[in-house]
Amino acid sequence: MYKSFLILIPKRFGEIVLATPIFRNIKSNLPESIITVTIYDRYKSIIENNPYIDHIISLDEKRFVSEFLKSLFKERNNYDVTIDILSLPSTALITWYINSPIRIGLNKRVRKYFYNLHYNEQRLNNTPYMADFRLNSIRLMSMKVDSVKRDIFIDDISFEQAMKILSVSGVNEDEKYITITPISPAFYKLWPHRYYARLIERIYCHLKYKIILLCGPGEYWHLEQIGHMMGGKYDVARLEIDGIKKIAAIISKSSLHIGNDGGLNHIAQSLNIPTITIFGPTDYRIWNAPEEHCIAVSKEVNCRRRKCYLNCTNNLFCLRKITPEEVFEKVKFLLSKYAN
Repeated sequence: MYKSFLILIPKRFGEIVLATPIFRNIKSNLPESIITVTIYDRYKSIIENNPYIDHIISLDEKRFVSEFLKSLFKERNNYDVTIDILSLPSTALITWYINSPIRIGLNKRVRKYFYNLHYNEQRLNNTPYMADFRLNSIRLMSMKVDSVKRDIFIDDISFEQAMKILSVSGVNEDEKYITITPISPAFYKLWPHRYYARLIERIYCHLKYKIILLCGPGEYWHLEQIGHMMGGKYDVARLEIDGIKKIAAIISKSSLHIGNDGGLNHIAQSLNIPTITIFGPTDYRIWNAPEEHCIAVSKEVNCRRRKCYLNCTNNLFCLRKITPEEVFEKVKFLLSKYAN
């Protein structure tokens, strides 16, 4: 019987959130199991306080492979199962090195030889929700899956700090608000700033909700551009916050969340917040949660194909085709159905 598990999910904010059902489902099947997760330092907070994880190995991103191999040199052969979530070249090498009896990863051309159990990559027209797809890694071991519920646990300190930030920013404790994250490190996921400005104008003028724009360190320029386009006419809070859990805490108290396809929208969905996610060339069937309170706004275009964003010749027409008016209708629908 399997007892010790090593899960490799070093990076990709959204992917880490979507991998959290794996931890819970392993514990559900094997309550005595010990789960160790390896992750980059900057993403560690996403999985901290998770009761289904026993140990976290967080390492420097630039020296990931060397640090990891050094830290686990004495533990080689000590894990019953290694699950390589992303199946990157570096993590495939680590999986091989750890030498677990069970080594699970994707069925990629060369990397598949580092594993002894593997499952196929997703393709268009065969696209289950990513959190469900990743659970195939434990289905290979005949484990039962209870749900694709994602798990984010906000600690009390982060929550208190977040509420203080709101108070200093002029948001009253009992005030209803909508959070918006118009950011992404991927250019092909960025809905135009001018569209966000027009959407905010409609929300501000027609709905009685405070609006809070959120971003992480180094991303404030997105909020500045949107504010400039609105001409300073509207009382919109613009907050640059250092700490994923503090941002999550602010989102957790919102009536609705809006944003581009990315990690913060996955967190909002995980917290059961009504969420609107704006999709460009990425496939909403893979990246949008299946729950009713999670709406994907996406346009069908003839030029869409797998990884078409790498050489798009249509100036991301799929994103620009989504209008602020269309998104505003989705805002009204979700608020009418789920408003707290």
